[in-house]
Amino acid sequence: MTPGIDTPQLRDIAPPVEVPSTALPLWLILLLVLLGLIGLALWWRHFLKSEKKRAPGMPPRERSLRLLHLMEERARNVEAYQFSIEVSDLLRDYVVEAYGLAMPQQTSEEFLQTIRYERVFPEWHKELLASFLRVADEFKYAHRDGSVSENLELLRQAVRFVEGQKLGESKESETANEIGGVQT
Repeated sequence: MTPGIDTPQLRDIAPPVEVPSTALPLWLILLLVLLGLIGLALWWRHFLKSEKKRAPGMPPRERSLRLLHLMEERARNVEAYQFSIEVSDLLRDYVVEAYGLAMPQQTSEEFLQTIRYERVFPEWHKELLASFLRVADEFKYAHRDGSVSENLELLRQAVRFVEGQKLGESKESETANEIGGVQT
C-alpha cells in the first residue's frame, strides 16, 4: 500500500457459478428411448401386416390377378364407392410391389404427374392407368352412384393394367374375358 492513498476495500471472492450440465437429464434420455421403441414396434407391426398380404413366392402380377378374380363377386354385391376403393387399393399395392413406386402416399393426380416423364410404363399403359384412376376417383370422391356393370368395367380396367393389355387390342386375354362374363 502506498501511504496517503486511500484504497477501496477489496471484496471477498464470489462463490463459483453453477453451470448447467450440457448432458440431457436422464428422464429425457429415457423418454426418447421409449418413443424410439414405440416407433420401432409400430413399424414392425406394419411390416408384418404388409408381409401377410403377400403370398410367399408369388410374383406381384400373379397375386394381383388372383385377387382381382376374387373381386368379381364383390363387384356384384358392393356399392360402387366401396368397390372402387378396394380395387384402387389393390392396383396401388400392385404398382408398389411390381414397380417400387410410392403410389399409396400420393393422390391420383400426383402419381400421374410423377410417372408422366418416367419410362416405367409405356404411354398406353399410363393412359389406361389414368382412365382407371379417373373413374375410381369419381366413385370415391364424388360419391357418384354406379351400377354392377360399371363395377365390372372398373375391374376389367384393373385386370388390363396388371396384364399389360392395351385398351384396343384385338386379342383379349382369358382373364379380362372371364371377369364379368362379357367380351371387352
